[in-house]
Amino acid sequence: MSGERLLDLSERWFRLLERLYPPDFSDNMGTAVVETYRDRARDALRRGGVLRLAALWVRALVDSVRNGAGERARPAVRWRRSGNWGRDAELATRRLLRAPALVLAVVGTLGVGLGLFAVVYTVVHKVLIEPLPYKEPGNLYFVWRDYRAFFDLGRGWLAGTDVAELQKAGGVIEDAAGLLRQLTTFAAREGADATEISVIVTSPNLFDLLGVQPVLGRGFAKEEGGPKRPPVIVLTNELWQRIGADRAILGTTVRLNGEPYTVIGVLPPKFGFVRNASLGPPQRADAYTTLNINLAQTNPSAGSYAGLVRARRGTSPQAVAAAVDAVGRVVDARDFKSKGLKLYPAGVAQDLVAGVRPALVVLGFAGILLVLVLMVNLASVLMARAAQREHEFAVSRALGANGSAVVRATLFEGGLLGLAGGAAAALAAVWGTRALVALAPLDLPRREAVVVDWPIAAIVIGLGTSVPWFVRSIRVSRSRMFAPWTKWSTTRFAASGSARSCCRASPSARCSWRRWVCSASCLVR
Repeated sequence: MSGERLLDLSERWFRLLERLYPPDFSDNMGTAVVETYRDRARDALRRGGVLRLAALWVRALVDSVRNGAGERARPAVRWRRSGNWGRDAELATRRLLRAPALVLAVVGTLGVGLGLFAVVYTVVHKVLIEPLPYKEPGNLYFVWRDYRAFFDLGRGWLAGTDVAELQKAGGVIEDAAGLLRQLTTFAAREGADATEISVIVTSPNLFDLLGVQPVLGRGFAKEEGGPKRPPVIVLTNELWQRIGADRAILGTTVRLNGEPYTVIGVLPPKFGFVRNASLGPPQRADAYTTLNINLAQTNPSAGSYAGLVRARRGTSPQAVAAAVDAVGRVVDARDFKSKGLKLYPAGVAQDLVAGVRPALVVLGFAGILLVLVLMVNLASVLMARAAQREHEFAVSRALGANGSAVVRATLFEGGLLGLAGGAAAALAAVWGTRALVALAPLDLPRREAVVVDWPIAAIVIGLGTSVPWFVRSIRVSRSRMFAPWTKWSTTRFAASGSARSCCRASPSARCSWRRWVCSASCLVR
């Protein structure tokens, strides 16, 4: 049997299946459905012969039985003409499944491009923008000595006497603490292998000054500092996890340099306090203990303490600087005979990231540029896709779909592509951020906080959804500028399509006059 004969039989079969649909559906869309199936039948014959054509017949039967029954049970003439989100989602999904190359191109571009942007955004946001996990971190300041009246050092440690003077200053300075850092051996129990850890030895008011309380146990009491202080220790959450994360650890004894210390607390997981250094990177800690000396009785010439102060709420940085400068003048007059020693404050957050801020700012602008390049690349891909679908748009308009339905379906397809690309980008960002943190220097400020959390993932997915949607909305806006031409060309397309249908309906007759009659009827409509 010849190919044309098989195509004619297929068309008759498809027209028979058309009767399974309601009359209004057949009147509005029947011809287009039959023409679509005839094109598929021709393609099936060319690619797979009779067997593939038979499979198409069966698939058409299944679709017609299912969709025809659905149309009769729930007539949807209104959404066929105006569209709704459920139908748009179904149609957009089908169109995308028929264009796997486009899907891979868009999702791959978004996944790689937005994934890299998300890694950059995560680092910049977590290090530079996100507030430190302390109570009112903007009121926390490190205090430094300016030794330039003696030698070339503008950022030096404080002496214990400086910290004591800051603690009793009052006024805008609410409280102050001194901090030392030591490397010690640590053993979780008697006879266990010792490891080296970093310990910050501090005034007992440190956690109250930061506004942070342990998740297990308690912090230091006021009387747990000084020459006769009890040997107590508070562990960071990271160290607690390393030694087994036993909630019964409170009250047990661990050993620092062979000396017994009683565990009284475990800090929260997000507590990442570091002691800003005079020279070099910030200094981290695995555990905290209290000073066993009286700061007021230490050597004023021996600068070895980091000074941390909390200003009262609402105090301006200028007022804090003036108060610290006043304490510096007292210290200079008392301990250095007014030779020019000065004290000055620096905000904890600004001081922490001062060394990496320029590089991260440049990195942030590079991320913005990456998104702009990504939008240009996606625009070229999606514009080409829209140009290819002009034929489909013309068919939809010829079948009675209004402009808003076509616009909504087009934008929905872009949003669906963007949603998939945004999800891929979020997944790539999680992996990329983990790799970056593993390769980053250990002295990167706030290194432990650089992680893709749910808010960042939501931003990435939202951005991925909006970029293709925005590009397609530009395309739609441009199309509306040429609406008269589009309407005219759509009418011409509908007329020529109807004429072709008329000719196929009676292939043996002269169809010239029938073509003009069909075209005229379409134009009148």
